Amino acid sequence: MQSDRLLKIVMAVVAVVGFVMLMVFSVNSGKDASLGNLDRGTWNLETLVLDDTETAVIAGTNPTIEFSDEQVAGTGGCNSYQGGYQTDGSALNVGPVAATERFCQDPAGVSDQEVFFLAHLTSADEFQIDDDQLILSADGARLMVLTR
Repeated sequence: MQSDRLLKIVMAVVAVVGFVMLMVFSVNSGKDASLGNLDRGTWNLETLVLDDTETAVIAGTNPTIEFSDEQVAGTGGCNSYQGGYQTDGSALNVGPVAATERFCQDPAGVSDQEVFFLAHLTSADEFQIDDDQLILSADGARLMVLTR
């Protein structure tokens, strides 16, 4: 009889501790969600800012970024690239980045887009994640918008 009561008390304590831990992790994951999701999946370029104008990605290209274990990799739309990256809060430092050197002329403008994409990637000093949208900026100015 007393062992049944002790078992019920232990189970109640375990349930309360489990609930408290769940709440703590939920609150903490909510605070870090904008920072902790950077390395969860492939980011696809949607717009690139050129001369203060957001420009859509050229059809038929798919510039991407993948962040993982302080390494960044992807495609610029023609060539593959890789390099290192570091974050501190929302601060971002990417580079140096090495890319393959294939000559790409189709679709028209892909090489120029890739040059700007990689230059913007390595000059970005801040990132912001809003749901499945990643915004890279430098000195407070938006450089590019990517989505998952």
